Amino acid sequence: MTAAGEFRIRVLGGVQVQVAGRRVDPLPTRAVDLLALLASRAGEIQPRAQVAARLWPDSTQTQARTNLRRELHHLRALLGETAGLTSGPEGLGWGTAGEVEIDVVTLIRAQAAALEAIRVDDPDGLRTAMEVVTCAEAEFLPGCRDEWADEVRERLRRATVEVCDSATRYWLDRGRPDAALSGARLRTRLEPLEEVGYHCLMLVHRDGGDVAGALSTYHRCVGVLERELGVQPGPSLQRLVDELLDNQAPTTIAQPVQLAPAAPTGRGTPRRDRTHPKDVSPRPEQAAFVGRSRELERLLAAWDGVARSGQRLALIVGEPGVGKTRLMEELGVAVRNRGGVVSKARCYAATAGLPLAPVSEWLRTPHLRHAVRRLDLTWRTEVERLAPVTRATESPVPPPEAVSTPSRVPSSSDAWQRIRFFESLARAVAAVGRPVLLCLDDVQWCDRATLSWVAFLLGTQLPVPVLVVGTARRGAHTPAPSGDPIARLQATAHTEVLNLDELDLEDMSRLAETVLGRPVTGEERALLRDATAGNPLSVIVAARDAASASSAIRAEGVHTALRRRFADLPQEELDLAQLLAAIGRDAGLDLLAEVSGRSDDEVARLVDRLCRGRLLVRSGSRYDFAHDLVREAAYGTLGPSQRLVAHRRVAEALERTREPDDGAQAAALAEQYASAGLPRRAIPLLEAAAREAMGFFALDDAIRLDERALQLLAEQPPSRSRDEHELAIVCSLLPPLTERRGYASTSLESATRRAVELAERLGQVADQTAALVTLFSIAFVQGRIREAEAMGRRALELTTEAAPHLRAQGHLALAGPLLALGDSVAADGHFERASALARPEDRLTNGTSTAIHARAWWAHARYLCGAPDDARDLAARAVHEARLLGHPWSLTVALSYQAVTLQLLDDRPALTDVLGELEPLCARYQFAYYDGWAMVLRGWLDGGAEGRATSRAGIDHFLAARSLTRLPYWLWLHADTCRRAGDPAAAAAALDSAAVHALANDDLWWLPQVREARADLQVPAGRGRPER
Repeated sequence: MTAAGEFRIRVLGGVQVQVAGRRVDPLPTRAVDLLALLASRAGEIQPRAQVAARLWPDSTQTQARTNLRRELHHLRALLGETAGLTSGPEGLGWGTAGEVEIDVVTLIRAQAAALEAIRVDDPDGLRTAMEVVTCAEAEFLPGCRDEWADEVRERLRRATVEVCDSATRYWLDRGRPDAALSGARLRTRLEPLEEVGYHCLMLVHRDGGDVAGALSTYHRCVGVLERELGVQPGPSLQRLVDELLDNQAPTTIAQPVQLAPAAPTGRGTPRRDRTHPKDVSPRPEQAAFVGRSRELERLLAAWDGVARSGQRLALIVGEPGVGKTRLMEELGVAVRNRGGVVSKARCYAATAGLPLAPVSEWLRTPHLRHAVRRLDLTWRTEVERLAPVTRATESPVPPPEAVSTPSRVPSSSDAWQRIRFFESLARAVAAVGRPVLLCLDDVQWCDRATLSWVAFLLGTQLPVPVLVVGTARRGAHTPAPSGDPIARLQATAHTEVLNLDELDLEDMSRLAETVLGRPVTGEERALLRDATAGNPLSVIVAARDAASASSAIRAEGVHTALRRRFADLPQEELDLAQLLAAIGRDAGLDLLAEVSGRSDDEVARLVDRLCRGRLLVRSGSRYDFAHDLVREAAYGTLGPSQRLVAHRRVAEALERTREPDDGAQAAALAEQYASAGLPRRAIPLLEAAAREAMGFFALDDAIRLDERALQLLAEQPPSRSRDEHELAIVCSLLPPLTERRGYASTSLESATRRAVELAERLGQVADQTAALVTLFSIAFVQGRIREAEAMGRRALELTTEAAPHLRAQGHLALAGPLLALGDSVAADGHFERASALARPEDRLTNGTSTAIHARAWWAHARYLCGAPDDARDLAARAVHEARLLGHPWSLTVALSYQAVTLQLLDDRPALTDVLGELEPLCARYQFAYYDGWAMVLRGWLDGGAEGRATSRAGIDHFLAARSLTRLPYWLWLHADTCRRAGDPAAAAAALDSAAVHALANDDLWWLPQVREARADLQVPAGRGRPER
């Protein structure tokens, strides 16, 4: 029997059982459900039949009762007879006292205690109870989707909301807004779509003297209501905002029971700046949606189509200001009205393409955030590496020993884990359980990692329909080139491309009239046509300027109008707008206050004035320019020296507010320092951002960031320290270059040769050796065997002299070329030494385990040396070790070499089994190089016309990738496939080509077999008929 309090069971935010402070194996799932069901109504007796029916609604009554008895047995076996579980003829229950502590029971008691403390006016008791309530925000029994569990969740949430409302009211009535803050904040998190919670939190901030906090809460409310419901807050919130901005005496809560403020009385005349006339509303309605009904119908048809044909992509393309974003917003409103979930994200030119930033923004919207919480813990842990949704009060992520996750900054050898990571993000979208619309603004500035994940999502079979809609500037998006990431997206899924053109004269006039509130004159119609060229943003700006000045529309374009608007601003507002333009993306009040050096209250008032002038808009708790053209106009008001100062102020503010290990902001901070003319401070930040990108398998972005660092470093004066720094960056650049661009890439070869040059100059033998091994791989894969041999010999010499820990790689780098040159005996010796010297942790540049690669390749040398049994055993050993390592890339390498070994041994049944494992691995993790091996071997194995086409496709893959090593062997296999298919002429042509490649590249190891096969064919030399 355990002592009281030794048992602790958690069902909020995850299931965990502790005995005497130690975690124990979890109970069976249904036993936990039974315990949670009873504990959620502690002190009540529930009929057995009702409990059984709730837990097993799809079972017969008899089976459900049997299941209930089994789970009761499990509970009693673990908890004992006096734990609090009560069982009798009348039913089952959980007592309010016992030896087992269950968090949901603790929460229910605290809720009751808080209300009782309020009733008896016990502030100390209320404070103690609220500490429990505000720390128990986690979801009840996550992962359980049963109806009874949803009922419990709703009951707990509404009870907590009631307690928060009552506690907030209690503390405000007693002049203690500090004590009310935590409950008021919790209330808005629990019910983010209820306006009354934001109203209450604003009052708490106001009474505490935090005007900026109150305004920030209001703006967050605006953003949530707009994003989720497509509506604006009611007048009571606006009155409170006006009161805060007009510095009126605080009002009290006239209706404490409803937590709604009475209408303010005795309002003075609001103070207005000359640039903000009274008829300009603080949060204006959007201009009417004009002239885009056909495009909206097309997008709605695409939305309807995803329900029938899975995921789709839609791209809205047009000039700046033509209405791309507005069209996407109207689609979002329609989708919400149809029951869909809408999540929005935006890309920015100034953020240097932060890897997966849009995906993180999508995941932070309420529906997706709640969906993440419903994921199994393993998948949820993966997602939270990018977008944490678990609060400190919730169930923490499991300790490292509980769940195996990728390293925060993996090498490129771990890039195969990207598929698992991408799958976890896709599961988060699927967990929403309803059709999803993902909106992405300004795709032309999107990072490659986000585009890759979207392509993955669109190519995945999901249980929910998903439509991805993006906007792109015309000219920045060119779908033709195959290298264009947007073009790759279009190739992934059915794509709808909408090209938005300018409005015609009738639509221009209608749009202007909705803004002016009056008909436009004939003269104004002509001015609109000439000055705006049908650009909707130009029309709106011109009409709003005319409405504000109560004048006719001016004959000026949008750029002129915006410049004039900024020129008319008071200096303090212009200064803030310029700083926001230098930031280059949306920003919160705290950052704007830090950058400007003003108080939070001052910044809040200035921001609100800019919003009233329609230059800024709110997005949740952040602010941004109403359009990128507005941002460009604000930035254009800064002279060259002013820009340097502005960027430096932004950079220093970001530095002060940034966590030391926050790599997510490093790229943006680096660009700020670079724009401020401080490249030395930018370079290490770019390196940190590249490591962060590697942590999310965003290899393209890691390459871009490291190359940007090298570009800035090249501008520094020559010195040894500069060379050392450059060598470090180049060495970090090699793994992602190898993974993304392959050994045939000129950029990889150039970077590797630079690494060799720098390392030799600096006397860095280890770096020089590692780079030489990479150069060996580059030359070898491209079929430059003699050059590869020279690189291998030099690498081995260096390891003998000063880098013994790389000796295994040196032997391997020499063994491979020797084998290709036909010196199998010498190669055999070097393979043996590489295999013996390789340590378990040793990795080649491409990420393969050195020991596994050496043994797998050694098998070929043993076969050529006349030891087929040794070859078979070595190949099998390499595969076995790769399985134990749990590393799909090393396993793929080992299986590929084993497949060739088995072909050499003519063991077709075993080869069939190996290809059956190798092909899915290559397909799942996109291992293109070894997929080519599998294609040629599969074609040879299957034979016939289909096999011949498969093997030919594999060879074409090698040729396209400039992977020419072993090409004589692959062509020999293809020739044998053609011969067995009854086409000796095609076989002869393949063998003739094999001989040419063997002699041209010194790839001689299989040349005797090529010549022998050619001699056996009854086709004269030079008479082979090519297949194409």
